[in-house]
Amino acid sequence: MSGMSGVSDYDVLLETWAELSGLSPERLEQVAAEVVRIPPPTRHNLQILLFSQWAKTDAPAAAEAVLKYTRDSFSRSLCLSNIMARWVEFDPDAAWAHYEERLMPSSGRVGSQGIESHLFSALGRQDFGKALERLTDITRPQIRERALAGLSEVAFKDPALQEQLWAAIDREEDDGLRLRALGAASYQWALREPQECAAWLAQETSLLTDERQFYQNALSQAWMKSSPQQAVEWLLSWAEGPADQENAVRRFASVQDYLPPKELLDWADGLPAELRSDAVFRTTAEQLTARDPSLAIRAAAQIEEQPVRTQSIKSVYRQWVRTDPERARAWRDQSPYRNLLDSGGEIDGLPDG
Repeated sequence: MSGMSGVSDYDVLLETWAELSGLSPERLEQVAAEVVRIPPPTRHNLQILLFSQWAKTDAPAAAEAVLKYTRDSFSRSLCLSNIMARWVEFDPDAAWAHYEERLMPSSGRVGSQGIESHLFSALGRQDFGKALERLTDITRPQIRERALAGLSEVAFKDPALQEQLWAAIDREEDDGLRLRALGAASYQWALREPQECAAWLAQETSLLTDERQFYQNALSQAWMKSSPQQAVEWLLSWAEGPADQENAVRRFASVQDYLPPKELLDWADGLPAELRSDAVFRTTAEQLTARDPSLAIRAAAQIEEQPVRTQSIKSVYRQWVRTDPERARAWRDQSPYRNLLDSGGEIDGLPDG
């Protein structure tokens, strides 16, 4: 990978991929030093690729190199997580020893935070009983919670393993720890297989209300990352009232803020009948008001309850007049809502401009 200046990020990725499998330890070290000079996010991708490949032949050296050549905690944590998970596959005892000696003492301070969930997930798949024994060596609450999340991921769909896991938790650790660990486990599962996770949740009728809420939150957060439209429609299908529907649309809009406003309106307008509601269109109008008031009014116009529809349309228009009175009034004069916006209520107090 010499002479990287002047080549594209894509060229660098291709060159790295082609070279890594046959590189000597010395050359891997040189590549690691060169990659540091590449700006993110390409640097992050290259480092993950480099150190994961390195771990196949020399996991200890790869782990030490991560500490030496990563500049930010995000890259360091991700690279170490991948290395430790690979290392456990062929030598779990050595991987654990390295974690205890080199990583656990500084976890949370040098960017190794977060690796415990990956490490204990890998250890649990190897030998769940032995992983539980190792859990007793971890006493710091935050690290212990991440380790529990990793084991919870392994035990998630196995009641027998879950029973073993919760029996291993000290009595002074409250039930909130259990819920947080299960929530973290369901989040990791949902990142990989959101529809399978959703199907499991729909069939699991024995969950307590707070347990189900934890699972729903974790699943929706993960699903929003990969398929926001599927995630919000799933949330709407579970909504128990207008507040849930409004929250679902707000979350969807927040992760879809790069969408053209027309696409957000088209999404709401294209919902199946069982998911459409006044709350959905009212919240869509709120989300569109600052970006495209005319589309916001079109969303508000689909609210079925007449007083709510009128209030929503007037609210959007009032805000529009405050930010761009000339365009707002020009639009009003050509719109089918002119009489509504000229009459009564809170609109009367608007200045004539």
